[in-house]
Amino acid sequence: MTKQEVFQYLDIVQESGSINMFGASHLISEMFDVSRKEARTLLSQWMKSEYIDEGHTDGVQYYTEKEAIDTIRDILKEDSTLRESLGIKDMDMIGEDALLNIGHRHYNIYMR
Repeated sequence: MTKQEVFQYLDIVQESGSINMFGASHLISEMFDVSRKEARTLLSQWMKSEYIDEGHTDGVQYYTEKEAIDTIRDILKEDSTLRESLGIKDMDMIGEDALLNIGHRHYNIYMR
């Protein structure tokens, strides 16, 4: 098990919307056969995007919050494949937090 594998798994869980991510440590523990303490640590690292902070910054773009939201909204309007895979039928129904999360996870868009 690598941290990247755990982070990719968490991305999938988050996109599914099946649970509140603050409670995802039990899934990590079960899926990767690690202690609850280690699972909580991995979840915390994922939430803090430590993977990016450790130097994996290729293609990362930084924006103000408004710029990020506008940019992600524009990108999603053009990216019908991602919209469909995320189950987005009405762009007006997506909240700003959800847009920022999509930008972070799929387009390496972060706020300054």
